[in-house]
Amino acid sequence: MELRVKVLKVVRFVVQVMSFIFLCGMFNLTFSGLRKIFDMIIHGRFSSDVFLAYSLEILPVILLTIVMGRFFCGWMCAFGTLNDFIFLFCKKIFKFRMKLSEKVDHTMKFIKYILLFDIIVFMWILNDTSLEILNPWVAFAQMNKFPTSIKKYPLAFLVLAFIIFGSMFIERFFCRYLCPLGAVLAIMSKIKLLKIKVDERKCDKCKLCANNCPMKIDIDGISAMKSGECIGCLKCFNNCKKNNSELIIFGVEINRINYILISLVIFISLYWTSILLNSEENKTTQNNASTESFVMDSSQETGDGNGDNVNLNNSEVSSRINNLSSRHYHDGIYTGVSEGYSPGLTVSVTIRSGKITDIKVISHNETRGYYEEPFRLIPKEIISSDSLKVDAVSGATLSSEGIINAVASALKKAER
Repeated sequence: MELRVKVLKVVRFVVQVMSFIFLCGMFNLTFSGLRKIFDMIIHGRFSSDVFLAYSLEILPVILLTIVMGRFFCGWMCAFGTLNDFIFLFCKKIFKFRMKLSEKVDHTMKFIKYILLFDIIVFMWILNDTSLEILNPWVAFAQMNKFPTSIKKYPLAFLVLAFIIFGSMFIERFFCRYLCPLGAVLAIMSKIKLLKIKVDERKCDKCKLCANNCPMKIDIDGISAMKSGECIGCLKCFNNCKKNNSELIIFGVEINRINYILISLVIFISLYWTSILLNSEENKTTQNNASTESFVMDSSQETGDGNGDNVNLNNSEVSSRINNLSSRHYHDGIYTGVSEGYSPGLTVSVTIRSGKITDIKVISHNETRGYYEEPFRLIPKEIISSDSLKVDAVSGATLSSEGIINAVASALKKAER
């Protein structure tokens, strides 16, 4: 029993660390994808290509939640992992953790649903972007440029500092009380296929399960876990001396190792499927654009005969973003360079019959885990809307803006 618990702890630690390294932006990109789909439906900005792209992006987390519950939150979310590691470290250092009454804890859990409602109303429906300056996920994405990045996002870093402080003394502070994606997944997990059942006859009311639950769910005295707050971390299983809990899916009991394996297989399969399908779609778009376009020589491409890159100031970029459809362009393939998260973001833009038919990122120095979604989705949105006035991918704002500005630079060369 003790050996199995230790193995499970090691497995969870490894999964969390690997997810933190390779999927650090997944939580933010999923929420951003939900926003884009909501925006297309509510505001009638529907594009089948963009809708498919964003649907594929959110598919791994959403389907995993519907089948296995909030496994992503408990095992794979980088922000949740950060909360866990901060709490465990400070628990050993300070030998103290804040204990909230059950009533206060239960009441505070509604805050994340209020935040989700506010985000949907003000940011998603009314398109008010002023709240973006408070987004801690943006600050989290800029951590490796600290302290330079704090000058650009001071309020976001202030919110992140508050979350870190809360996580020092309250386990899963952000996840319990503030995470809007957690609120979405908590609602969705109500219909999950996986069931957690408890044999009340074996329970001796020791409360070890409830006391060790990071989400502070009162498990004592229940016959089945119905709370959407459960993140599937298995701490209640690992601390139960009576071993009276069961994991059941499709009427079949599965052990904890199988629960982990099934969840990982579902996520990894869907994740790579979404990448491959998006990749194939991009190749098809690029091949179609290539057969319909032609490459201009260097002097023609630049539009000024010297082959140099065209640098645009902020007002010129803004002008092109707001007036793309009113401008006229020579057919050809043009390159543009801008600064995203790092300098050197270069794109090629294909113009056919005066319209943008293809956008490719040629080279860049962006951060892995954050650039992938903007690179896949921003070009599609620009092409489908025939506009540079597209929303940045939340949490990857600089990479998104870098692509938009690089395209604007390329279009400067294409102007008649």
